[in-house]
Amino acid sequence: MRGAAGGERAAHAVDGAAAAAGLHVWPFVLFFVPYYFLAVAALFVHVGCALRRGRAVAAGFTCAGLTVAGLLVATSMGQIVPVEIPARYLATFAGQ
Repeated sequence: MRGAAGGERAAHAVDGAAAAAGLHVWPFVLFFVPYYFLAVAALFVHVGCALRRGRAVAAGFTCAGLTVAGLLVATSMGQIVPVEIPARYLATFAGQ
């Protein structure tokens, strides 16, 4: 299969299930929940501060970021909708 740049497409494409796999294996949940939550929240905080339209805008972006981050992590963990993680992704954490 050919990729967009005309080269061969990687045999191991990464999807959302690969990113969510760490949220389904104990004790890796302790690392990945704050990792993903804070990454998304920080993005929103930085965008809000970069706009420099006042504290209300920065506070609004912060609240939106915390909400989006919480929903993203909860969804990836299967708390909102069922998420099926392929065994090959979970096996990554098996021998740890």
